[in-house]
Amino acid sequence: MALWPVLVKELLEGLRDRRSLVPLLLAPLIGPLVLGLALTQVIQKTAPGAHLDLPVVGAEHAPGLVAELERDGIAIAAAPDDPFESVRSGSVPLVLVIPEGYARRFREANTATVELLVDSARTDTARARARVLTVIRAHAQVLGRQRLLARGTAPSVAEPIAVQEVDMATPRKHAALFLEMLPMFVLIASFVGGAQIASDTTAGERERGSLEPLLITPVPRRALVAGKWMIAAAFSAVAAMLTTISLTALRLVPAERIGLSFALSATEIASAIAAVLPLSLFFSAAQILVSSVSRTVREAQTYLSLSILLPVIPSLLVSTAMIKLATWMTAVPILGQSVLFASIIRGEPMPAFAYLLSAASTAACALSFVELTAWLFRRERIIYGR
Repeated sequence: MALWPVLVKELLEGLRDRRSLVPLLLAPLIGPLVLGLALTQVIQKTAPGAHLDLPVVGAEHAPGLVAELERDGIAIAAAPDDPFESVRSGSVPLVLVIPEGYARRFREANTATVELLVDSARTDTARARARVLTVIRAHAQVLGRQRLLARGTAPSVAEPIAVQEVDMATPRKHAALFLEMLPMFVLIASFVGGAQIASDTTAGERERGSLEPLLITPVPRRALVAGKWMIAAAFSAVAAMLTTISLTALRLVPAERIGLSFALSATEIASAIAAVLPLSLFFSAAQILVSSVSRTVREAQTYLSLSILLPVIPSLLVSTAMIKLATWMTAVPILGQSVLFASIIRGEPMPAFAYLLSAASTAACALSFVELTAWLFRRERIIYGR
């Protein structure tokens, strides 16, 4: 069979090319590693009971409020000499100021005011600020109810309408809010995995002068292109699988501390791989086509670097909920894989028909690209790069 010699040749050359192996092995680890570290930092800062130092001015004026803050795990610290300048300069994230008249106004059943000094331009203090305000407001509500009861009035008088929110989302769906970017990492890995092979076996061979002798051999042009395509697709598939499998490392993220679940089962990992693998055929066929019409490797890599927006845009549309997931979308290459992957992340898997539809449409587009490239290889302008 004429295809096998081409496959063996391209595979050996691809394995010898370290430039293609480095992104294949390293790129799949970058996305999950960065996301895992970021999520761990967020959880450590937002988990209930997480340590937080709060400088307080006049803590002795409101022992009840201070005790409530400490029960929430907030450590009361000594206030700086100039709390206003300290917050403004960023040396401390926020300072609580309790005035001397707090206790007197509290005894008189008047509104006692406290000041929380913050720098709203600093995004890293937003969570700490929200946490302190939540504790203070909850403490104020308790005191308000106690005042009403002391006057013989039921607290419900001040609350004519009570809203009880029933959250139907599972811990997995809450986690999906953090993991919606995962499909983009996998799709990018699939795109990058075979790009070097695709450009080197077409524009690279033409630039080195080895493409013309190869075309003289009694190998049909279709078999020649198919061999290059299949090897590039194999490298792309390996990158996609490594990235998907590396998502199991998210089990190490202490998500249970905030009531979330990031763990993907073996079945879900297998479903994600099944959803993404057809895209390796599509990306590699498109990259072979683009590289074939490029005069040099540099030109091909320029076009391919711009084409990386192809997997990014559909993933962003799905992750930002700009479009509602639907089965018909799986028939659109790239978008379909993003939809299938997102449904797995959310714990709402699509039917088996959606996977078959996605694979069939993506493979059909890939085969059309391969056929077009084989036709181009019959033209002198493509062979000689003129």
